[in-house]
Amino acid sequence: KAGALLILRSAEARELPEDIRLGVAELLHSHREEDIRLMAEQLMPRDAMATGEPLPPLADLLAMNGDPERGKMVFFSADRAQCARCHMVGTEGKEVGPTLTKIGEKFGKEGLYESILNPNAAVSHEYQVWIVETDDFEFVNGYIRAETEEYLEMMDAAGVLQRIDKAKITERTKSATSLMPTGLSAGM
Repeated sequence: KAGALLILRSAEARELPEDIRLGVAELLHSHREEDIRLMAEQLMPRDAMATGEPLPPLADLLAMNGDPERGKMVFFSADRAQCARCHMVGTEGKEVGPTLTKIGEKFGKEGLYESILNPNAAVSHEYQVWIVETDDFEFVNGYIRAETEEYLEMMDAAGVLQRIDKAKITERTKSATSLMPTGLSAGM
């Protein structure tokens, strides 16, 4: 119990590393002590679904069978998760983030859930987000698509490609967050 309380204290102080947050939350939500479960619900609430209901525990999600037609509707729908704004499946969607045509061959169900529910936990190096400040106090954030000695080409979350003259860059900082937003389960 003492270990769970220490973890909850870290969560409350926002000191819990993103890459373990989802797994730790699942453990705390299923802890044998009711007071730990209640504190976990307050400090680390489960994501909600489109219905407003909290998501089931990860173990329950993993045991469910997918519905390809419903998944396609959620993926391409403009008023749901809007995955196609950034990802392609086959020839449909936009190429802002990784193409997802064969993502099921790369990750199992648990890895896919982790990527959707906690997109900041593991960002592939080619999609690492950077914040660039220029000498005219403009800030640009996105991932680097191309870099030469003269310029930096960055893609932002809206899919806008921007070329920045490197001579104008005053600061370049690696971001701790992904371009992929959190809370996507609310659109599912």
